[in-house]
Amino acid sequence: MKQSKSILLIIFSLFMAYYVHATVFTSIAGGDWNLGTTWDQTGCGAGCTEGVDFPGAGDDIVVKNDASVIINIASAKCRDMQLGSNSAPDNGDGTLRFNADAKLTATGNLTFGDTPKNGHLDMSADRCEFTCSAWSGTKGSFTYGLGKVAFTGTFTFQNNPIYDEYYDLKINGGTVIMARATVINRTLELASGTFDCAGKPLTVKGNWNNSGGSFTEGAAANSKVTFNGGNVQILSAVAGETFHHLILNKSANELILNDDIELSGKLTMTAGNVNVNGNTFEIGVDITNPGELLYTAGILYGGTLKRWYAAGSVPGDTGLFPIGISTGYRPIQITSTADITTGGSISATHTDASSATDVSIMDAGVNIERTHDMFSTISLADGIDGGTFNADITHSNLSSTGVITDIRVTKDGGVVGTHAVATGTVDNPTAKRTGVALGDLSGSWKIGTTDKVNSPLPVVLISFTAELVDNTQVALIWVTASETNNDYFTIERSINGLSFEEITQVMGAGNSNRELEYEAFDDSPVEGISYYRLKQTDFDGTEEVFNMVAVRFEKNPDGSCILRVFPNPCIGRCTIDLSECEHNENAEIKIEMIDALGNLVYSKVPFRNFDGSFQFSIDSSNNLKPGVYIVRGTSQSESYSNKIIIK
Repeated sequence: MKQSKSILLIIFSLFMAYYVHATVFTSIAGGDWNLGTTWDQTGCGAGCTEGVDFPGAGDDIVVKNDASVIINIASAKCRDMQLGSNSAPDNGDGTLRFNADAKLTATGNLTFGDTPKNGHLDMSADRCEFTCSAWSGTKGSFTYGLGKVAFTGTFTFQNNPIYDEYYDLKINGGTVIMARATVINRTLELASGTFDCAGKPLTVKGNWNNSGGSFTEGAAANSKVTFNGGNVQILSAVAGETFHHLILNKSANELILNDDIELSGKLTMTAGNVNVNGNTFEIGVDITNPGELLYTAGILYGGTLKRWYAAGSVPGDTGLFPIGISTGYRPIQITSTADITTGGSISATHTDASSATDVSIMDAGVNIERTHDMFSTISLADGIDGGTFNADITHSNLSSTGVITDIRVTKDGGVVGTHAVATGTVDNPTAKRTGVALGDLSGSWKIGTTDKVNSPLPVVLISFTAELVDNTQVALIWVTASETNNDYFTIERSINGLSFEEITQVMGAGNSNRELEYEAFDDSPVEGISYYRLKQTDFDGTEEVFNMVAVRFEKNPDGSCILRVFPNPCIGRCTIDLSECEHNENAEIKIEMIDALGNLVYSKVPFRNFDGSFQFSIDSSNNLKPGVYIVRGTSQSESYSNKIIIK
């Protein structure tokens, strides 16, 4: 018992020593924080030198009326602070001002004096930071400027404009409760502790970063979180984030999600896109709180949009999924004609593509001949059941022309429900099915055409190949089944499969409904493995990039000579050349040309130079007809071959 009393006495003594003997630094007439001449020290003991020392951790400070103290260091510290005092003179505010990159850490509270003059906190300078436990006072003023404020304690904002607006705000412990509408002009950071909006509006113009704190919005009528910054905004929350009412109203750029979010109330989309970024954006939390969408404009893309539904009807925006890609609005609209019997969730995603595939899908006696390769996917979960729907599937930028009545929508390589006439244009159609059972909504939906000649959809590529010719050049050949609004093709080359350079351009056919073959040549291939890709560009600048093909080129791979035939393809006169013979081969060599049927059509033993090289020409007088030939050169120790196209 005596030991316990001794421990309590020691703790009490330390407590009293901390508070009784703490130094109070009071500004004399203003000046720099780190100058002793700025301060009058009350309670300055043996370890304190008047006029030399400045506040440190554990010290309290008072900035008197009509005085301005400037923080110009990155390591300023104190305990409690008061800006503006209750004593004369009363002809000016007590001001604490930060210079650029200055930082102050206060372990206690900041109090704004209220008589006879107010305190003022000025954080106009760039990259300045102020950390404290809490603020109090109602008559002070705060210039948020470009500074960062961090709170570590528990308190409630008072009902005063001083608490309304911040540049960067960090919650790093305790619970901070809003008392009125608050604006964060750049970043809100929730490192630990709780930020409670208490049903008051919060506007964030920059990033939202919840790395370990918690956020409570409240469900009051005016509770809402608005993202409306003009720059790209990023929302990160390691454990996901839940909002009650989220408003997207961005005049430019987009909101990027780094984690999942859900809405217990509603989503208002006024302007701007959301890059879901591989995550899930969830409207509603369960069948009793299914959430609401108020839609004016904007696109959710790059991830999953999940919506909850209670049993009952699905009208209007309740069945809207405003999905697509960043540059194209491609929504799904479902409208019930018979009610859902058991609540659950419906999710939607969209996958972009630029090509099309020939198919044969019968739809009430009409053949769908081709489908676009982009698709929207619907999935059902959480026990949803029952109901019948009309489904409207909108796709955009199909790079196609034609007749809108040719357009239909397919699902998983077939059809469900009944076709209804599409609306819009062939390039941006809304295709429709009626009488679709709930279970039949699930799957991948593609836009198709019943007339691939007159409403062909985009360029359809049959093949793209690359082949080494004469061990000197790479022949690139591609075949299209159809083309719509096709301006030109571009051949690009890469040595790593990542960075590409343009090799050549080939004009497209514009609009075509027949098979066309194209070819181009890389006359200066790079030694080693090269990657080639084909890019197609429409008249409106829309581009599609097709898959890569690889070719290996090794200069003189067998250490002897290189056999070339040029030009290739050959029109009229062709040159056969053997050169770069590293070992000065000069044995007699026979040159033969073999046609596609294996017949020998030409033979010659050329004269070789001292280094083993030779060159001679052939033309139509050698009885060469248009076609593909193999040029073969053989001696007792050598064997070469190459392919040549005669036109």
